Amino acid sequence: FTTPIYAHLPMILAPDKSKLSKRHGATSVTDYRKRGYLPEAIINYLGMLGFTPPGEREIMNLDELTKVFELAAVHKAGAVFDIKKLDWLNGEYIHALDTKRLATILTSFLPAEWGTPDPDYLLKVLPLARERMKRLADVEEFSYFFQEPQVTSELLQWKERTTNEIKNALSEVLVIIERVGVDDSGALRQELDALGTQLNDRGLVYWPLRIALTGAKASPDPVDIAGAIGVSKTTERIRGAHALL
Repeated sequence: FTTPIYAHLPMILAPDKSKLSKRHGATSVTDYRKRGYLPEAIINYLGMLGFTPPGEREIMNLDELTKVFELAAVHKAGAVFDIKKLDWLNGEYIHALDTKRLATILTSFLPAEWGTPDPDYLLKVLPLARERMKRLADVEEFSYFFQEPQVTSELLQWKERTTNEIKNALSEVLVIIERVGVDDSGALRQELDALGTQLNDRGLVYWPLRIALTGAKASPDPVDIAGAIGVSKTTERIRGAHALL
């Protein structure tokens, strides 16, 4: 018989260079799918474990990987499985997805208690959410687009500002939004920036607004959120936050 050609493929190792185990992220493909990793990202990442393609590109689809792959270029040393790198790569693929395709894929990741979002509304809010998503399951962090946020008086506090100062700032923000609306983000942001200059504290304007709209310390731009949820919902949430103080 013709002697077969043997090739060495490196072991996949944990970040500490030990044998990869479940506590390091070794799991089934199905589990990665359930956690919201795209097939394209998994293929891309695995294709570069132990192999460095020519050039400095890190994002390559299967066809591109197939064309540049050289068995002779596979490293002999073990390849480290870095979940943070996979998260970054998966996020890049999510950000590049067409909004309509992303909406379709995300259907199975939306919590049942959110109900069935209006398709047009979903297309409106997804561009804001996906910029912060590394996995499809991260969509759960954006419940404030689909449910009323959990806002507390503690969250509304801004640095050393008094409760009255925060209440007054929210009142001024409400007046601006009722006058300017939320459809023209540039005009609204200009008015809010002017208020921040007047109060000598931009954070006193934007922090309570962010919390009122989302109940979250980190979120997309509150002006963009207001534009997505609409003026009625925006003013309703600001009044609700004001009443907590």
